[in-house]
Amino acid sequence: MAASAVVVAGLVWLLMSNRPTISSNSSESPTAGSANQQEKTLTLYYAAGLQAPVNEITTAYEASHHVHVETEVGGSGTLLSQILVSGGDVFLAADRFYLDEASQKNLAPLIVPVAYQFPVIVVHKGNPKRISALKDLLKPQVRVSLADPQRAAIGRAVGDLLEKDDRWEPLWKKAVTHTATVNEVATNVKLGGADAGIVWNTTAAQVPDLEVVRVPEFDSAKSEIAAGLLKSSKDPQAAQEFLRYLTNPDEGLKVFARHGYEVAVTKAPVPR
Repeated sequence: MAASAVVVAGLVWLLMSNRPTISSNSSESPTAGSANQQEKTLTLYYAAGLQAPVNEITTAYEASHHVHVETEVGGSGTLLSQILVSGGDVFLAADRFYLDEASQKNLAPLIVPVAYQFPVIVVHKGNPKRISALKDLLKPQVRVSLADPQRAAIGRAVGDLLEKDDRWEPLWKKAVTHTATVNEVATNVKLGGADAGIVWNTTAAQVPDLEVVRVPEFDSAKSEIAAGLLKSSKDPQAAQEFLRYLTNPDEGLKVFARHGYEVAVTKAPVPR
C-alpha cells in the first residue's frame, strides 16, 4: 500500500515538472494581443447612386488598410438628416449642396470634390413612347417616375432647375411614383412601373437595359459629387486617411473613372 502511494506521488511530480511554463516577463498576454489586432471601424454615409464604385473602393480599402467600413446608403438628403442625429466619419453626397449644408451646420470641416454628373431621361429600349424632350413627359400616356427632392439629390437638382420656369410642379404632380433614391427611379422604369424617369447619367450607365434621352436643359446642369470629413468622427485620423484614399487619382478616383464618372482634379489634396 505504501509502495503504491510512492508510485502515485512520483507520477504526479513527473507530470508537474514537465508542464510548460509561462514567463512572467512576457510583454503581451493572449488577450492583449487579440485587442491589438482588432480592426478600426469607420462609418461612411454615401448616396445610393454611387453604390457601384463605392462598393469596389471600400472592399479594396478594407483589404489593404485592415479597417472595417460600415456603410449607410440612401438619398443624400435622407443621409444628412441621419448624420445630424447619429454622427459618423465620412459623408459622400451626390451633390455638393449637401456637404455645404453640413458645413453650415458645423458638421463637415473638410470637403473634397470627387466627380461630376448630370441628369438624363431614361426610357425603355427603342423609346416606344417617342420621348425626345422634357415636354414629352407631360403627355397623358407617359408614366413618369421621379425622385423626391427632400430625400434625393437628383430630385432636388432637377426640381431647382425646372422651378425657374414653373415646369417642375406639373411634372411632379403627374408622376406615378415618387422615390427616395435615384436607383429606385431607374428600377421603376426597368421593371415597367414607369415609361420614363429622370436619373443621373452615371446611374443610367449602370442599367444597360434602359435607353438614355439627353435634353439641352440637363446637359449643362452638372452636379459635383463631394466627400466630407465629419466633425463627429471618433477617429478623425483614420477618417481622414480614408478620405485621402477615396480622392486619390491613383486609388478611389481611378475606380470612379472606370465606372464612367468624370472625376475631379483635386488641386488641394486631403492634408496628412
